[in-house]
Amino acid sequence: MHHLIAFNLFLGLIYITNCDVSLQIIRNTDENYTPVNNAISERAGTNLTLSCELLSDVNDNKMDDQITWEKASPQISLRTRQDLEQLTKKTKTFYSILKPSDTNKAVKNFIPLKLEDTGMYFCISFKYLLFKAIYINVGNNTQTRVPFKNSFNSLIREECGPKMFQCMLNGVCINQVYVCDGHKDCPDGSDEAFEKCDGDPCRGSIYDLIDLG
Repeated sequence: MHHLIAFNLFLGLIYITNCDVSLQIIRNTDENYTPVNNAISERAGTNLTLSCELLSDVNDNKMDDQITWEKASPQISLRTRQDLEQLTKKTKTFYSILKPSDTNKAVKNFIPLKLEDTGMYFCISFKYLLFKAIYINVGNNTQTRVPFKNSFNSLIREECGPKMFQCMLNGVCINQVYVCDGHKDCPDGSDEAFEKCDGDPCRGSIYDLIDLG
């Protein structure tokens, strides 16, 4: 308990001073290193390695050896810094995803990529309250494309209303009655995700709301 309190106090101290620190995601292929910002489309069966690196001013010497990669889920959905702060307060979830890494660098390997690897991934530095997100789209052929036009900042949107659902990929709000109705209304299908619907694609669908009597 004392460790958690000390860690939260430490987070509070760096909350003010981390404006000169950032995260960058780099794609590693055949000794080539390419920074990526928004999304990657790749064919199933290929190998993909992503590095997330902490960048800071050369004179600052910032260090973090617990940079973490996590796939988006109902428990881990980050859009703002406040979301990350709230995550640090969920003790069980927080400690389950906090992992050791190389200093200022965490590597995520997909060897090989599978169709089920499609989704949003977060690189997180809890120490500096930073996160970077990337959407990985895995298809059966290289023609698959993710409809991103701008940087990931376009995904940082206001919360949807209480009767609305926000698509994970593009932040679009749809009526809650269309969630888990067996039809993908979000471009990324997040409204019909297995985890969201508890395995039942028609749970909470619009048809459940119709009075047939």
